[in-house]
Amino acid sequence: MRKRLPGVLAVVAGLAAMLAVAACSSALSEEEVGRLVEAKVATVIAGIPTVTPAATPTLVSLPPVPTPAPTVTPQPTATPFALPPIPTPQPTATPFALPPTPMPFVFPATATPQPTATPQPTPTPFVITATPTPQPTPTPQTLATATQLQPTPTLAPAVMPTATLANVIAQAKGSVVRFHFSVDLGSGFVFNESGMILTNDHIFPSSLFVGSLVDVFLNDGSQFLGTIIKRDSRLDVAVVRSQRAESLPALVFGDSDTIELGNEVVALGYPLGSILGTEITVTRGILSGKRIIRNESIQEDQNFLQSDAPVNPGNSGGPLMNSSGEVVGIVTAKVIGIGIEGVGLAIPINDVLPFVQEFLN
Repeated sequence: MRKRLPGVLAVVAGLAAMLAVAACSSALSEEEVGRLVEAKVATVIAGIPTVTPAATPTLVSLPPVPTPAPTVTPQPTATPFALPPIPTPQPTATPFALPPTPMPFVFPATATPQPTATPQPTPTPFVITATPTPQPTPTPQTLATATQLQPTPTLAPAVMPTATLANVIAQAKGSVVRFHFSVDLGSGFVFNESGMILTNDHIFPSSLFVGSLVDVFLNDGSQFLGTIIKRDSRLDVAVVRSQRAESLPALVFGDSDTIELGNEVVALGYPLGSILGTEITVTRGILSGKRIIRNESIQEDQNFLQSDAPVNPGNSGGPLMNSSGEVVGIVTAKVIGIGIEGVGLAIPINDVLPFVQEFLN
């Protein structure tokens, strides 16, 4: 209603103005004019449509928006952990009983032969004569002596004393030398009285050639110069001539063809100098095998002696000796890898003989 009131008042004001003008121009009285105004106003009001108030909107609750369920990523099925099989206990070995030691056979004592009595002649009846018959002289018996009755003893062959491994090493270590080139290490050994040293070719840096001078060290700490006089990269051997005034003891070559599997071997050299120092190291093992291995760098098969004597960087060029102190190989490499242990390789000394024959003569 309040919204219609201004409009109504405006209409009424307009009508009043019109009626006032009409009253002035006619002979109507004020009362007649008032009645006309009231009638017009009533008519106007009656003609105005009634505005129906808008209905108050009703709040409608919306249905809840469904929350999307989280996507569950399927987890991989865990593989059940299989416990390793429990090893079946091995039956305890029954100790082997050695048979009883037989009693030594005792020869019966040799009876001493008794002397045989010489039969006495039957005496002649006594006859009284002027000349009596002489009695025969009894023959003296020879008794056997104790020396004649005992057997002649047999002399056992003389047993020569066997050199111990410690003695062999004590004599050999004065012939084993060390090379040191910045970070590279190597070993070698004197093989003749002229001071010729045999070693591996791969221990020398590529900058050194035949005629190059190298430093050579002994186990006692002394040092001298040497000259590289021969190299063979295919066979992996080299010869260095000592320039030392004093002679050095030389090792003796053995026979790598006749050494048998299981024979004891020792490796001498100077491995891991930065860790173990500069003194000689000795490792011992057995000959594990004789191998032919393909050398891919030269596309040739090569012979090697395999042993389980531990070798490490710095052992290369050192001697592999038998228990008599003879050189049967030159330590040159080891097989390394996960799960690989005790596989050292040496060049058989018989394969090197043609290379050094000129120096042996």
